[in-house]
Amino acid sequence: MVIDIERYRLTVSNATRWLGALGAGMDVSYSSGKITPSKGPLTLTNPALRLHEFALTRNSFLPHHGPLMALSMKALTYTDVVWDWNGTLLDDAWLCRDIMNEQLVSRGLPALSMERYGAIFGFPVKTYYERAGFDFSSEPFEIPAREFIAVYEARRHEAALRDGGVGMLKRLHDAGMRQHLLSAYSHDSLSTIVAAHGLTGFFTTLVGIPDVFAASKLQRGLELAEAIAAPGHSALLIGDTDHDCEVAAEMGIDCVLVSAGHQSPERLRACGVPVLQSLEELL
Repeated sequence: MVIDIERYRLTVSNATRWLGALGAGMDVSYSSGKITPSKGPLTLTNPALRLHEFALTRNSFLPHHGPLMALSMKALTYTDVVWDWNGTLLDDAWLCRDIMNEQLVSRGLPALSMERYGAIFGFPVKTYYERAGFDFSSEPFEIPAREFIAVYEARRHEAALRDGGVGMLKRLHDAGMRQHLLSAYSHDSLSTIVAAHGLTGFFTTLVGIPDVFAASKLQRGLELAEAIAAPGHSALLIGDTDHDCEVAAEMGIDCVLVSAGHQSPERLRACGVPVLQSLEELL
């Protein structure tokens, strides 16, 4: 097996280090821009999930290789992928900020820049509202929460799917992998919007929460983890917030985060898991 380091933008030291870890001491040689293991077996073209290719690509500019190396070595064994919806598969951070700003301005509060939004958004959403300036001693949280969701439901068709998302869903589906959707969006609304985008058939499980207050999806995540647990099964969660990372940790599964969603890249990198710039980096 030969790895073209120019294709993956690897340094020679990173490539040999990665292969050495994967091959448990396997010797490798470098010649004419390629890294070649001296002995096998070594398969880096598993059709089920090529996240090892993502790992090879990312090694060139991620400062901490440890978690990424571990992820790349486990990628060949994933049987399930758990997707987040808002901000991960659906590019709706701009829409959520736009609606929030309308709420803020109507109450005489300053609007959020995209940078400020990414710095303060989080779960439970009530805490995010407080960071944005809401005073729930004079107005119950339920009022702006329901106000927000009413406008969001009316405008959600304006948000497009993330570039690369459908391609990745199809690739994993065609390879026979089980895919699940886990969201802090209300379950009924989640099912409706996923169907509207023609994606229902890609998922084994769709899991939302029972209300519109977006406190957490942890409990639903734990239920999902129990449902998909089986000997020989391992899972990866793909999301766009530190809450996704927290939920994955409680579920006992790996996590990859995608920037340009609802939280800033700085906050995502602080989670200590691999961070993608786009879903296309998974392809």
